[in-house]
Amino acid sequence: MAILMRRIVLVGLGFLTGCERAPTPLEYTREHTVVYSVLSAGTAAVAVQVMRSDPNSSEARPVSGAEVLLRRDAEAATRLIEGTGATPGECGGDPVPPLAGRGCYRGTLLEPVEPGARYHLLIALPSGDTVRGTAAVPRAPAVTEPQHGSRYPVRCAREDRCEAESIPGQPLVRLASVGIRWESSADAARIELDLLPGDVYGGGGRLADARCRLETFTPFAVEDRSGAADIGVYSVECTRPDATPVPWDSVAARVVVAAFDTAYARYAASVLESESVRESQAAAGIQGALGVFAGVALTDQRIIFIRQREPAASAP
Repeated sequence: MAILMRRIVLVGLGFLTGCERAPTPLEYTREHTVVYSVLSAGTAAVAVQVMRSDPNSSEARPVSGAEVLLRRDAEAATRLIEGTGATPGECGGDPVPPLAGRGCYRGTLLEPVEPGARYHLLIALPSGDTVRGTAAVPRAPAVTEPQHGSRYPVRCAREDRCEAESIPGQPLVRLASVGIRWESSADAARIELDLLPGDVYGGGGRLADARCRLETFTPFAVEDRSGAADIGVYSVECTRPDATPVPWDSVAARVVVAAFDTAYARYAASVLESESVRESQAAAGIQGALGVFAGVALTDQRIIFIRQREPAASAP
């Protein structure tokens, strides 16, 4: 889950870091404490980012020296430890980065985050103020399509890259269409979809240093708890770290369906997807700060794209 969880946490940091979506202007006139944390079902590693906004700057600064406690209902709390890295944005992921920066408080729960459970956050700030939060972690959605291991042929005219056919005046033809069907429980307030490239294979084995990029059209957020959607794939390109093209035979990928709780759904609608945000709209799942404290549960299915070479042109 490493790739998606890093993405989820960075989306939560959207208007501070701009790492995944364009920053949302936050209309504040004074300093605020800003807290971000998304708990992932099935993961014991947790992280909470604590920052301080500045009305005179687009940059937020980390809050060091806070006491951050996280517990499940009436269980004993886990104390989170602040990172020592130099980059404040390095916070989140599965596992949490060992060089998480100042203002990033991380730890490992005794038991992985449990779907259907409630978690409580308590932050004692150096100023003496207190931030509290409650997150209800939803249950993971059931994905009925695609089936695990489903194969999708893609036709390629080049050794390193497959591209959809472009015909002037006509819609771009997809290389492949990945249909997704899911059902989620009533505690899921928002569904997000993703298609993430994985291992690359060629010449009879895995190409350890190769990475691929999928150009897709994905309906990122879906309102229906249970429904269907389609991801269109328009190009597949594989390279090595030095950008050298890699001929490939197949590429594994993960179809990910993420179910978020009510707090994240409210935060996404009022902050991440808005052109401007008022202070009264910029907190979800927490009191005493802006930001979000929320839960997510992921289900993924592994699929494979199989390269089909275009037939060689016949000699005139």
